[in-house]
Amino acid sequence: MEAENNTVVEFEDNKKFNTPVFLVWIAFAISLAFAGFLWISKAGLNSVIVEKTEEKESLTNQVGSEQYADIEDEAKAVKDAIDTLTLISQEKVKTTETLKEIYDNLTTDVKITSFSMGADNSIVLDGATASYRQAADFMVALKSSERLSEVSLSTISLSPDSEATANQKVIFSVSGKIDRTNVSK
Repeated sequence: MEAENNTVVEFEDNKKFNTPVFLVWIAFAISLAFAGFLWISKAGLNSVIVEKTEEKESLTNQVGSEQYADIEDEAKAVKDAIDTLTLISQEKVKTTETLKEIYDNLTTDVKITSFSMGADNSIVLDGATASYRQAADFMVALKSSERLSEVSLSTISLSPDSEATANQKVIFSVSGKIDRTNVSK
């Protein structure tokens, strides 16, 4: 039977080499190198942590300063202004569409003498026409509009000038509200 495999290697010059001891020394050297790498990495990581902590404190101080509060107030004011301009732009388009619809309902005999619109979307139309019938037709047309609600005839009368002349002139005033729920967006 052959001799069992020993861990000791014998060289030609009769020197013995112990493989397990050699592997232990190699493992020890690798462990030392890895520990050194970790120690160097930790030192670099600590400096990064210190740097980031200082940066955080600097930003915290900036946020807490009066200058930042002023900038924040200014940014809020700008945002509010943009929101207001957007709303005004949308309202202008809706109002323009409503005015176009009112204009489309005018006949050649109905003349609008004044138009006013309140902040609450209320409108007042003052106008003149040749007869009560034409004023009534105009009212029916306005009431059928999807963009207007609460349309009512505020006043209607003969013009004081027209009683003495042959040309009769009926003056009227119509009030109502622009109905934002039925206005296209």
